[in-house]
Amino acid sequence: MLRQRALAERWHIFMDGLGRNSPENVYLQFAGVLLALTALAKLYSAAGEARILAVRDPVLLLLSNRGVLMAVGLLELATAGYLIFGRNTRNKHVLIIWLSLNFIVYRVGLWWVAPGKPCPCLGTLTERLPLAPDTVDLLLKLVIVYLLGGSLFFLLLEWLRGPGASRADQVQRAS
Repeated sequence: MLRQRALAERWHIFMDGLGRNSPENVYLQFAGVLLALTALAKLYSAAGEARILAVRDPVLLLLSNRGVLMAVGLLELATAGYLIFGRNTRNKHVLIIWLSLNFIVYRVGLWWVAPGKPCPCLGTLTERLPLAPDTVDLLLKLVIVYLLGGSLFFLLLEWLRGPGASRADQVQRAS
């Protein structure tokens, strides 16, 4: 019963966040949806039977492609859940920045060991999309830029507002 009440409360927080439509809330909700979609794509691919899934990842040599897709998919799904249902806005931005920087480090590592090869970020699902692998790779790079740039922007805004300024004070000053 307590668990159901907690879930209902989180659902109301999510719906309330959508109703507030501030640019920051819209950004965080959309980031959560993007991460949930990419997570589901990774987990779907990891559940497949393609031979490439058993091959070692070119960057994370201790893991197979399947292991990397599962681990990152679960991490993205957990992050998406926190972005959608969590309360602390600053922690959401820090989490997005941390995850984005990890994506960038992975891509730099991939570029180092296999220059010109697109990221296998969506696993075997990339082959089923009506887009060229290079186009999918570019779109995923743009997602990283959106995530990193958006969170850096909103944290910079918070920093520029100064300590102790509540959101209500900021809204009143803006009007």
